[in-house]
Amino acid sequence: MLLALVSPALAGLLLNEVMYDPSGADDGQEWIELCNSGTSTLDLTGYTLESAGSSYTEIYTFASGSLAPGAYLVVGGSSSTHPGSFSPNIQNGGSETDGLRVKDASGTVLDTVLYDDPNTTLAEDGGAIPSAGAPAATSGKSFGRFPDCADTNVSATDFVLYTAPSQGTANVDPDEGGGDTGTPSTVDCTGSDSIVINELVYSTDAEWVELYNAGSAPALLDGWLLEFGTSSYSKDAAVPAGTTLRPGEWLVLGSAGALVKDIELDMDLGNASSTDALRLTCNTVPVDTVLYGDPNTDSWLDDSGAVATSLAPDHGTGESLARVQDGYDTDACAADFTVSEAPTPGAANPVVEPPVCEIDGAGSLKINEFIYNPDGTDTGNEWVELYNAGTTALRLDDYTLQGAGTTWGEDFRFPGGVSLAPGEFVLVGGENVGADYLADGMSIDNAGSGAGGLRLLDCEGNVLDTVLYGGDIEDDISGDGGSTEVVPEVSEAVSLGRYPDGGDTDAATDWIPYSAPSPGSANADPAALGGDDTGTGGPKPGGGCNNDGAPTAPGEGGCTTVLPFGGMEVALATVALLRRRRRG
Repeated sequence: MLLALVSPALAGLLLNEVMYDPSGADDGQEWIELCNSGTSTLDLTGYTLESAGSSYTEIYTFASGSLAPGAYLVVGGSSSTHPGSFSPNIQNGGSETDGLRVKDASGTVLDTVLYDDPNTTLAEDGGAIPSAGAPAATSGKSFGRFPDCADTNVSATDFVLYTAPSQGTANVDPDEGGGDTGTPSTVDCTGSDSIVINELVYSTDAEWVELYNAGSAPALLDGWLLEFGTSSYSKDAAVPAGTTLRPGEWLVLGSAGALVKDIELDMDLGNASSTDALRLTCNTVPVDTVLYGDPNTDSWLDDSGAVATSLAPDHGTGESLARVQDGYDTDACAADFTVSEAPTPGAANPVVEPPVCEIDGAGSLKINEFIYNPDGTDTGNEWVELYNAGTTALRLDDYTLQGAGTTWGEDFRFPGGVSLAPGEFVLVGGENVGADYLADGMSIDNAGSGAGGLRLLDCEGNVLDTVLYGGDIEDDISGDGGSTEVVPEVSEAVSLGRYPDGGDTDAATDWIPYSAPSPGSANADPAALGGDDTGTGGPKPGGGCNNDGAPTAPGEGGCTTVLPFGGMEVALATVALLRRRRRG
């Protein structure tokens, strides 16, 4: 599925509204409205209108006339700006798809509209032959473009029914007046790419799934299913017949325990201990898929048909998985979804910046210090410090930290808009650490019976840095370049850190035990402090995202969150809805 935020394409002269079945006799009362969506006045001399049942026939030729940018004209009907009957009359649909099109004086097709169903022969602009077109209009109704004078080359998406036709003027929002709000244009999956799974909650007795219509036409969800499973699509729940989802609206499908729901369905969406899957289908055809949790041991396929490597994160208690913007869809779940601490069933997802994948200079980013066996309980107290050993700032959007006991699994994924300056640190950790980025549920392997592992991946999934630690390797994990060197186990409350910061030879000797860890700041020289396991660390003035309690300016240390569209609203959305950014 392509990006589902519809951005209509302008095409110059467009067929904007059609009345083919007026009340009473058709003769002399049918009409076609055209609009000029371009930026130049059009000379219409020699332009033609054609109508089709199974093939096109000319029904009108402009002897003269012009149309200014943004202007409308009506051909036919009692109030026509170009009077005259059509011969033959416009096809009335009924048993199959019919069509209209307009050509310029050279015979080039400028715009086509198809209406009614079924269709086997007529093509849209661009060559596609849809199974159905714009909705069929009953007596006295028209069908018109909404948004007005905009074109996506998909008639079922572009046109809606109007009970109050508006020949010669702009078409109004159907919800604002004049629209036939009860008749969707999508009756058989045509235009279904605009419907997405927008937000969801799983692993609870109150599971729910929110759908969103990012298109410009209503969709009828007859025959649509939610399919889900933990190793295959073994279960499903049917959307009730007659359910309609209008443009820009949300529909919440919830289990019996869900507090907010439009429709109650039986659900079992798994717990994301490994990758689980949820997809929406129309007449057995996949419409949208969400894959969440890691690793993808069951080889789930994404919407491109490939085995998915981009996976949405696992949400925690009281959280949801939400698209970074309503309807935003690139078919890469890691880029499309974030963990939201404030779920919004049936309402807009707060806008956060989508990730931007940049890998130039990524090799300079290092795991610099971490603690896998903190004092007391591990939960909420583990942390990992990264260091930019390069000379340029790095974007960390969609970079991931993975841990391993027996297999590699994701512990944290950076949200969009994170930048780390040269020579500075960023701290990721549990809720008790005061980290720059909170990693809910971080669980670094304690290497109790064999080696554990920690590694860093860039936004394309390339492994940048790996450390193996603890005992002997007993499972299928390895270090950088296939290394099997293991850093010896350390005792409780002792961290492992590099000295000098960022120093990396892919050897176990890169790592030094520190009995006084220094999360978020420079590692001390062990020689100056009397050898291994004696480092005292301590904050580095201006260093790290969290040392001074405030973001630092570029070039002055610290990591920053990039906010390209500016404004306090975006800053608040980024902080509140990705993973809470903590500063000490």
